[in-house]
Amino acid sequence: MIETLPPILGLNFDNIDSKIIGLKERGFSNPKKMIETLPPILGLNFDNIDKKIKIFSRLINLYNISLSPISLMENILPLFSSKMDKLIVLARVLKEYTIQPSEISEKLIRKLIFCNIEDVLVALVETENENETIRDFIKRVDLIKKQKIPKEIKRRRIKEQMSDIDKIKQKYLKGYPEK
Repeated sequence: MIETLPPILGLNFDNIDSKIIGLKERGFSNPKKMIETLPPILGLNFDNIDKKIKIFSRLINLYNISLSPISLMENILPLFSSKMDKLIVLARVLKEYTIQPSEISEKLIRKLIFCNIEDVLVALVETENENETIRDFIKRVDLIKKQKIPKEIKRRRIKEQMSDIDKIKQKYLKGYPEK
């Protein structure tokens, strides 16, 4: 763990113990294993963790998925370190598709989380078939990734092709401002 996250040496045991207790209070079954697997969890504040639990609860309720936000986060630990803006954008992208609960799986969520956000949005703006399935959409995201389009070009496509009133575009530009 020290090799993965050297600043862990600066934490006192009270902080580590309170993080473990706080994770247990939120319903996580094995916080020690989570921390061993992804040590940066120790550096996250509970407000951020609670917001992520809340967004996954909404997504799960929206699609009537038979997962709990806690088990989802335990099984896909990178969700802890994902940007809130990315999670919200991805949730809104999913909402664009008429998705049945059977189509939402941990595998699909994991795939989306590991996708480049610009690749996802370029695939979204270039959607030609209104009846496209989420799986077809993911395949197009992969094709865009393989094209290795420079980020600046992808951002330009997103800005030009998405409506200025589109909530996805607004959230993306807010969370990923130009430098």
